[in-house]
Amino acid sequence: NIVFALGQRLGLSTRVAFGVALAFSLLPATIYFEHLYLYELPILTMVCLAAVLFHRAVRTQASGAWLAFFAACAAIAVTRSTFHLIWFAAMAGMAMCFARNGARRRVVKASILPLALVLMVYAKNLALFGEFAASTFGPASFHLVTVDRLSAAERQQWIASGQVSPFAAISAYAPPREYASFFATPERPGWPPGLTRLEHTSVAAANFNHWFLLEVHRARRRDVLHYLRERPAGYLQ
Repeated sequence: NIVFALGQRLGLSTRVAFGVALAFSLLPATIYFEHLYLYELPILTMVCLAAVLFHRAVRTQASGAWLAFFAACAAIAVTRSTFHLIWFAAMAGMAMCFARNGARRRVVKASILPLALVLMVYAKNLALFGEFAASTFGPASFHLVTVDRLSAAERQQWIASGQVSPFAAISAYAPPREYASFFATPERPGWPPGLTRLEHTSVAAANFNHWFLLEVHRARRRDVLHYLRERPAGYLQ
């Protein structure tokens, strides 16, 4: 258990580390996410693993240990867009702070290849989808903590006056079919079926990779920026 390993690295006794790991495993949220086909539990495991690897790198100051740490950070960064390039740079900065003077060059060298892999994913998404990011869903997340906080009446007023897009009235979790009325057709010439079908028929689930969402999230980004200009303190509340 990676939580047990992390507890031991933090100086907990074997019994206490085991107790913490057991208690964590029995939390309702842990049991729920263990059975949910989403990123949360794998990301949590990788974050704990990165912490263990960071502890090992600080202790040994070995090139291989730093490389393993940055490889874990890169895997996290390309899996969950919450952990973006700025986060990766912060991890590199933290590593530089904890590296001994003679090991700082090793830290820089160890970070180059993992960082390059992350940048390759960002560059690929920029070339294919026009977004320099690991995921295009970032604006939807920001929408939840900005525009979505408006009352229904005020949000509708902003939509009517053209301050935000009509998408502001639709849940960020809505499937692509909810946006079909805003587009002429779900098809797009030259794009593969994985980006043009509204549902995955084999599993009867919405296709959240549909190209509708590329346009929706660009509009949501503009909505979020307008909200931040109008309510700069609202995001912090």
